[in-house]
Amino acid sequence: MFGVVLWSSRKANSAVIWCEDHGDLAYLDLSEYFLDHAGDMVPGVKTPQAGDLIRFETQWVAAVRRARHAVMVSPEHCPNLSEALCAARAKVTGDAARRNGQEITVSGGPSTGRRGEVIAFSQASAPRHAQLQRAPRTAHALQG
Repeated sequence: MFGVVLWSSRKANSAVIWCEDHGDLAYLDLSEYFLDHAGDMVPGVKTPQAGDLIRFETQWVAAVRRARHAVMVSPEHCPNLSEALCAARAKVTGDAARRNGQEITVSGGPSTGRRGEVIAFSQASAPRHAQLQRAPRTAHALQG
């Protein structure tokens, strides 16, 4: 699976990833990210930052979607993603959204059980998406 890092912290030793399937967010334990398959530290590996595109496998652990075997595909792929999401949320929460003649408001409160709409990639972006799926593994992933 591919995803874009929304937030990461070396201090918290974790990262949050927005997944290409638009499902639940995935959580990456950075202590795993910095280790090769033998469990040794990989020198020179940078902490994933917000906007980096990574490839990973997912696994459910105690109702939490975990990212495993993460590999950097494209650093700074979406460098302004966090700001764009915050701006979009501010716009929606500041005004009532209109959709299909029904007024929908969004708040920071508990979930109402409504699910978001999944928007498919346009045909123009399909070749790029296919190219990403064929991205070669990096040296980080090949060690071990």
